[in-house]
Amino acid sequence: QTCALPIFLLSCFVLNGVCAFALAYELTGMFAAALIGGLAFAFSPFQAVHVSHVQTLMGFGMPLTLFGLHRFLRDRRPASLGWAGVGWVSALLSNAYTMVFFSVFVGLWCVWFLRRAAWSTRCRVFCVLLLGVVLVSPLLWGYRARLSAYGFVRSYTEMRAQSADVASVVGVSHRSVLWAAHLPVHFGEGSLYPGIGILALAVIGVGVGMRRQGTPSPWSQRCLMASGLVL
Repeated sequence: QTCALPIFLLSCFVLNGVCAFALAYELTGMFAAALIGGLAFAFSPFQAVHVSHVQTLMGFGMPLTLFGLHRFLRDRRPASLGWAGVGWVSALLSNAYTMVFFSVFVGLWCVWFLRRAAWSTRCRVFCVLLLGVVLVSPLLWGYRARLSAYGFVRSYTEMRAQSADVASVVGVSHRSVLWAAHLPVHFGEGSLYPGIGILALAVIGVGVGMRRQGTPSPWSQRCLMASGLVL
């Protein structure tokens, strides 16, 4: 048990990077963009905030879900939908924050990307997502029962104090070796500083996209997708 936790903690960084790489490569078809996306998702400065909370460090289920969904729209293979299902269940089981916020994101994804899909495609996607909810529902019921039994509640003031705002983008964890001496560390778990490299790439990508006129080439479409992924 002593060795299991450090191994699992380190594996989260690896899985986060690999799954984000897979998603970025699926969206862009560019190895360089996928490598940047994987490294950014796995090792951004805001990840230092979650080192003491391994459940919030488990972000690999989110890119894995999106990877499977996008690949399924491209090839219609059950295996692709299977990857989406594995990622979806992993995201739901990781922590309550991911369960709530990522569910909203997946719902928006379905509205946008399935709006022109065939009914059979929509049904298969919805069935996989619903199956994931059914699988974790006993745990959710038990979690709710224990919260009620022990009277665990959070006040609005407490929730607001632990939440992030616009200013949190420049906040870093006190564990950040490189940035703690230069940027605010009082945001706590709301610190969202992504790193100067990601910010620079995002600005460059948006600038390149805004300068392009007319019908973009396949290469420029991939560049725009890569810059959006970085954002």
